[in-house]
Amino acid sequence: MASLTNGIPLPKLTKDVNYDNWKVQMKALLGSQDNWDVVENGHEEPVTTEGYTNAQLNALKVVRAKDKAALYLLYRAVDESGFEKIANAKSSKEAWDILEKAKKGDERVKQVRLQTLRGELENMTMAEEVHDAGLAPDPYQIDVKLFNRWSFDDVQVNDISLADYIGVVASKHATYVPHTAGRYSVKRKAQCPIVERLTNSLMMHGRNNGKKLMAVRIIKHAMEIIHLLTDLNPIQVIVDAVINSGPREDATRIGSAGVVRRQAVDISPLRRVNQAIYLLTTGAREAAFRNIKTIAECLADELINAAKGSSNSYAIKKKDEIERVAKANR
Repeated sequence: MASLTNGIPLPKLTKDVNYDNWKVQMKALLGSQDNWDVVENGHEEPVTTEGYTNAQLNALKVVRAKDKAALYLLYRAVDESGFEKIANAKSSKEAWDILEKAKKGDERVKQVRLQTLRGELENMTMAEEVHDAGLAPDPYQIDVKLFNRWSFDDVQVNDISLADYIGVVASKHATYVPHTAGRYSVKRKAQCPIVERLTNSLMMHGRNNGKKLMAVRIIKHAMEIIHLLTDLNPIQVIVDAVINSGPREDATRIGSAGVVRRQAVDISPLRRVNQAIYLLTTGAREAAFRNIKTIAECLADELINAAKGSSNSYAIKKKDEIERVAKANR
């Protein structure tokens, strides 16, 4: 260590250390070792060294040594959580870029939390003003907003066939949190608010089963990310995603024993909504597996892509696949 840093103490990146200050110190340290150019520009490993001259081989050896020395310094300059993020990096540039992306993600989470706190403070201030003025709010005129931020008033269901099965009517389905503790069995699930249905689907399967508050927290963070990225009402984005992700046609098995064939059938509106919610949450869950992104970020990406009808959405791809199989069996 002393030979690499010439006795200079190595700056350590932890949760309590400002990333920008650490970044400046590491740039200076890597520059003093003549390694910063490798970290900044990267190093492309040749496919083969056949035909290289001795000078080229020596130059390649020097660049490799610089890259590994810089990567080792980055390993030693982060705490355990940071090391887990860059442990699989093949080069110093890749490790540096991973730390940069993690920093941007942390900043975005801080911004979301700041906006949430600001909204809660504004609501508290308004409540104090009403109390000081001696005014009692009319319960029939209270604008109930999801998480005290997102209004149900302007949400539109553009598919008329699903209007009765997507619960977003402000007078019936407006809630502060998607946790009404209601009993929605069999066909009554159509009366459950659509955001709560999405929350319930997130609880499946395995270790997440029954963890409603965790699912509510994921939905809240995902909606805040959607608003930051699209500047739209997240409830409207969820409704559009459900409409676009529900297949209209499927193939079923007809016959028995050895005589079985597949026949295309129409899908009822209720099942379309059920399928859409399942595909959206499944896509987010699979995208978050072994990914540096949180499940809230993956869910936000899935909902945004599905609302646009983009093929980058897992739900849209599965819907197209189901309808393609059904079309072949008409």
